[in-house]
Amino acid sequence: MRAQPRTTHSPRKTTVRIRDLAEEVRETKRRKLRSSSFAILERALDSVLLPEVGDLEPVDMGPDRIAQLIRDLEDRGYRPATVRRYLHPLRPIVRLAMRRGLISTSPLDLLSEDERPTGGGVRDHYVWTAQEISHLIAAADELGRRREAQYNYAPLIQLLALTGLRVGEALALQWANVDLAAGELYMRASLSRNGELLPPKTRAGARTVPLSQALVDVLASIKPSEANGHDFVFSSGRAGRPIAYRNVRTRVRDRARACRPRRARHHHPRPAKRRREPPRPPWAHPRRGRGCTRPRRCQHHAEGVRAPVRQVRHGRAHPECTIRHPGLPHRDNCGTGAFRSPRARHGSKRFQETSGCFMTA
Repeated sequence: MRAQPRTTHSPRKTTVRIRDLAEEVRETKRRKLRSSSFAILERALDSVLLPEVGDLEPVDMGPDRIAQLIRDLEDRGYRPATVRRYLHPLRPIVRLAMRRGLISTSPLDLLSEDERPTGGGVRDHYVWTAQEISHLIAAADELGRRREAQYNYAPLIQLLALTGLRVGEALALQWANVDLAAGELYMRASLSRNGELLPPKTRAGARTVPLSQALVDVLASIKPSEANGHDFVFSSGRAGRPIAYRNVRTRVRDRARACRPRRARHHHPRPAKRRREPPRPPWAHPRRGRGCTRPRRCQHHAEGVRAPVRQVRHGRAHPECTIRHPGLPHRDNCGTGAFRSPRARHGSKRFQETSGCFMTA
């Protein structure tokens, strides 16, 4: 009996588009991801991937097309970390296409190292000193004690600085999770940026954090006498709701970043701007009126060294008038109002016999 030739699965043309696979991935991720992570995925799909490759079939989206997309994103000014975040939803889309036999290999795996967006993932974080943290807490406490202040963020800043909690973890703290007698707090939830209480992402997130005696005293001072276990430690006072993440970001983090010392940067000094002279009155304008109305003896030899040369070219009788009005050619602006030709100016016997100062007493 003759053996049958082995068949291999080759890519086939279908009516399925990348947009259809992306919608299935979207619905799957909607039930698995947090609201903030799902918002990032939707932004990548709606703003980049679907407009660029949404109408293509899986066979047509090869490594060359993805490499071109990466170059386009880099030409727009996006950093490598941002490009990787925009391309992240492509991997589950490609896996779904391979599972259904639409493509045989992943085009993402065929990209070379030079075509992949690399670098840009590590940033230099500013390290606060103990003195700077003390100044920040004191400044926040001074602002919080003012009459017009809405909230005192000094205890929150002190808790974040001395325990290393995330902002969402500190805002999700309830008095049931704080044991002042034992000096411990128990992390059981986190507050998202949308105001939702969510469990920790990993098992390591659910932990016990020890408190120093200074923090125990601070938390005891802000705890209301009628507080129960379900009340939040940092409450806004409106139905016991926690402080919004946006308020902490705009009123604490952004202002703290603005107050920290900036690093010295090497740059080329800019040329000094030319200082504009004040406007001249109408009677002193070179093209209006009589010009120099009060002749006096010239006392600007140091400034008017080149004045006789310009005076010859402009045909003026006094070098001070040349210094004051250098832009008016061929006219005596010191009251005579007479024009002179170039030959008359250069052949002036008065100019040849004097040292350059023609001002009379």
